[in-house]
Amino acid sequence: MKIKILIVFSLFLAIGVAYFVYRIQTQPINSEKILNEFISHATRIKATQRFQFAELSQVEVIKKTSKKKILWEKLNLPDVIVQAEMPVAYIYFIDLKKEWSIEKNDGIFYVTTSPIEFNRPSIDVANLKFEIKKSSLLRNEVKVAQKLQNELMEHLEIRAKENIHLIREIGRKEIQMLFQKWLDESGYKGQVKIRFPDELDSNLTPINWHQNYQFFYQIAETDRSIECFSPPL
Repeated sequence: MKIKILIVFSLFLAIGVAYFVYRIQTQPINSEKILNEFISHATRIKATQRFQFAELSQVEVIKKTSKKKILWEKLNLPDVIVQAEMPVAYIYFIDLKKEWSIEKNDGIFYVTTSPIEFNRPSIDVANLKFEIKKSSLLRNEVKVAQKLQNELMEHLEIRAKENIHLIREIGRKEIQMLFQKWLDESGYKGQVKIRFPDELDSNLTPINWHQNYQFFYQIAETDRSIECFSPPL
């Protein structure tokens, strides 16, 4: 009798072990559920009239060195150096709602745009890296790194302004193509040359086209092949 009970127990034990092994192989022992929530607050939509003409992508490296003195500046503590590296996208545009001007001289339309502007630099946060290049037990390098993080956008906006010279000619070409196409499709004759406000020739005095289009009526009086027209805004 005892042998039969032992055999039955061993059989059930073998079946249990086999089932346990099967579950381990086919399903994980532990499970985890992650709930992602995306919550928007105070959503606002604002219409803009901008001509975006260039996107500049760069990998920026910003290094910050902190120097500190104690005991009435008699003793220098070791320096702390932290570094941030990140891909950044700079988007440049001109605002169509701001003041523009235009002048025709010897068959050429000189268009002076509004200043070149840029959006808030866009950081690829997924690839943002902070690194402590030099540390010391006597210094709080985490505080220095936090300060660098808080100043990132300020540094990037300075870099965006410095990079305007890299995209200036691209912007000139894109805006020129826009206006030249507009002139050609409207049946007007003339070439277009684009100037930015910081390139103005003091000998030329552009007329603002938002002032009742007076300039275009002046053209019509001197050049009968051109009728009064409105800017492509």
